[in-house]
Amino acid sequence: MGRDGPLGCAGLAIPALIFNPGPCHPRRGGAQLFKVLADPVRLAIIHELSQGGRSVGDLVRNLDMGQTRISNHPACLRHCQLVRGRQESRHGAYSLLQHEIVDLLGWAERLIAARARELMSCLVLAAEPGGKP
Repeated sequence: MGRDGPLGCAGLAIPALIFNPGPCHPRRGGAQLFKVLADPVRLAIIHELSQGGRSVGDLVRNLDMGQTRISNHPACLRHCQLVRGRQESRHGAYSLLQHEIVDLLGWAERLIAARARELMSCLVLAAEPGGKP
């Protein structure tokens, strides 16, 4: 633990405000956004929706996943206002509401390509629940 808070990957102190922001602080929203994006199924859905609107059946077919595996993820993305849902006949259809998310994911892919070794070997992340070295 550093003087200002816990130590980050580089051994630098993380200010307490960053480590434990209040419930409406933008950094907490950022952490929630990245938590939403941390799920591979939700990322796949966002990528699929970046190509245009899709029904749940389209998502199941195009992502080659069962409906039970996909079912809750569009609801999460809709609740977070990243996608919009609309009723088409008996089935719901989804489209991106925030197209900026595609730009963010493109930037993240470039960062991952440039720093893959460091990202995959971070000992701090490996020590977290579900983390892998």
